[in-house]
Amino acid sequence: MKKILWCLIMVLFFAPVAAWAQDQEPAEPAAAEEPAEEVVVSESKDSEGRWTTTLVPVIWLANNTTNITVGDRSRSVTLRADDALSKFQSGGTVRLDVNNGKWGGFADIFFINLEDTKNAGPRGNIPIKMNVDNTVWQVAGTYRVINKEKFDMDVLAGVRGYSLDLDIDVQPFTGPAGVVRFPGRLASTGISFTDPIIGAKAKYLMTDKWGLDLYGDIGGFGVGSDFTYRLGASVGYSFTKSFALKAGYTVVDFDYSKGSGLDRLEYDSTLYGPTLGASFKF
Repeated sequence: MKKILWCLIMVLFFAPVAAWAQDQEPAEPAAAEEPAEEVVVSESKDSEGRWTTTLVPVIWLANNTTNITVGDRSRSVTLRADDALSKFQSGGTVRLDVNNGKWGGFADIFFINLEDTKNAGPRGNIPIKMNVDNTVWQVAGTYRVINKEKFDMDVLAGVRGYSLDLDIDVQPFTGPAGVVRFPGRLASTGISFTDPIIGAKAKYLMTDKWGLDLYGDIGGFGVGSDFTYRLGASVGYSFTKSFALKAGYTVVDFDYSKGSGLDRLEYDSTLYGPTLGASFKF
């Protein structure tokens, strides 16, 4: 059911924009419009014949919600971005995009290490430290299916890889009668896998300076994870033809499982939060 739901979201995500773009096609070519049409074709040929490279470093304040089930035992961990700076240990994300107006491709990587300590137990005196390491990388090829003066859309296919490690440690605490206890590691797990993905991305130029970028994909299909998706939207302002600033929101989710019975491992994780980046075109 979840797969069907997100397939519908993908359709609803892009269909209205694609329909709008198709509606911009003139019903019949007119002789009076030939000069304008020639200008558009000329611009298209110029972009298609020349490869461009875009580098986009991004700050992603990603919340991380992870549900882990081992056998019949489950745990849920949430690290939020509203106080991420205090929990942030190291991390970053960057994308490299190449395109010639028709064919293209991109690769990006996101890595972050978050750490948090919370008190638990009946008396709230047991400190539990959570450490989450996330690395998500992606490589995909693109093909342009709609190419307008102010709107374009690419379909894409590629792979996305994950490497995730979660450690939960009970820190030393004072027990009954003032005895200091050192319980140690409560849980530790790590997984890595690679998913096939398919999707689309689109760009709409609202003005000469402002632009809207949309992105969506689905994947997994039991090859790596059971199901995964990524959705994103950002608004950008171009200072020059080569430099722009962008702000948006991105969600990456996957459901992973393997084994059965007491050996069954389920790992469901969602990264979500606002993004702020810069675009450099060469």
